[in-house]
Amino acid sequence: PGLLIVIEQERLTQEGCEAVRQYIAAGGRALLALDNLTTSPAPSQSLLAALGMHSEGPRYSEKSESRFALVSWADFDHPIFFPLRGPQFNDFSSVRFYNHQRVSVLKAAAKPDADENPRMLARFEPDAGDRAWPAMLEARLGAGRAAVWAFGLDLQWSNFPRSVKFIP
Repeated sequence: PGLLIVIEQERLTQEGCEAVRQYIAAGGRALLALDNLTTSPAPSQSLLAALGMHSEGPRYSEKSESRFALVSWADFDHPIFFPLRGPQFNDFSSVRFYNHQRVSVLKAAAKPDADENPRMLARFEPDAGDRAWPAMLEARLGAGRAAVWAFGLDLQWSNFPRSVKFIP
């Protein structure tokens, strides 16, 4: 396939995660939407670890329409955001994220001349602890790449699927 979309990670077995990892490493492209995880299961954590990431679990323990996070920054110079560069699509102030995974980048041996990997493409506004969690990341693995959304694609996680920003 030209693009593999991976949702509902809690259903992935270790073998399934390994198949996704091999697909990406062989030059595949993948989108991982981190949804429906109350705590990140071990197989999903191994896939994230291969991409240089770790989920610390959801930001909130339960959904509340009155409590949400907003995207505070997005890298509109990255090709994945090119369709959203126009004024009709680049304002995310109406998109509410009722919950998201708190994704951390694993510390690796840094190479001074290497590109950032994984690379943050968007982040949420800072939380009460003044930490701005990634909303979207990109990671290279072998010859392939994966985009990781720290939120789900259903309306339990955000109103993003109802937004015109979702269309492009």
